Amino acid sequence: MQGYTPPPVPTEPTLTVRAQDTRDKLLRTARAVFEQDGYDTASVSRFVEQADVSRGTFYLYFESKQHIFRTLIMGIRDGLLTLQGDSGMTRDPLGASGHGPEHALERVIRMFIAFYRENARMMAVLEQVATYDEALRGLRLEMRRAVADRAREFIAHLQRAHVVPATVDPRYAATALTGMVDRFMFVWLILGEEFEEEDVVLNLSRLWFQAVGGVVVADGGADVTAT
Repeated sequence: MQGYTPPPVPTEPTLTVRAQDTRDKLLRTARAVFEQDGYDTASVSRFVEQADVSRGTFYLYFESKQHIFRTLIMGIRDGLLTLQGDSGMTRDPLGASGHGPEHALERVIRMFIAFYRENARMMAVLEQVATYDEALRGLRLEMRRAVADRAREFIAHLQRAHVVPATVDPRYAATALTGMVDRFMFVWLILGEEFEEEDVVLNLSRLWFQAVGGVVVADGGADVTAT
């Protein structure tokens, strides 16, 4: 499996090349500090010491510790949305290649595993700080809703194709099932519960598909008739 490569953090078009390099170095350094020390222990002093720049230089680009953390998380959020778009989850939910919706789910879950593994430490920090920082909690909710919205579109498309029964509420199902996958990744990749990756892909995709009324046939394919 090819690993997920996150997109570069969005650049400021008005910055010179040298200034952009400095800003990027501060972002890379701050991320490493957040991942190692956590949000509360991380400080602007640590960022500038590790990046070998002055405090004044830091404040040319970022207003505060919260601002640079938010910038990093927004980059992760944008990468997550790019991943969902690249997965074809909403463009090809029935699997035009003939593999069916369960295999579409396998594809997006496989990509999400690679993405989450790449960003697990930052996601762990965000989970912690979102419990008490209102602004960052809002950003965490924004990320969750963005993911759930794509899943809602996927479910609604399957309903129009009579793969998923009309009794399923797409919004509630999407929120519950994306939450299931997200929490599983937390338990597996952050808390360290041991699972085999291929088994994770197979079982999560089947659970997801069956939860909305899809039928998995004996050979591992999917019945495309709603129950």
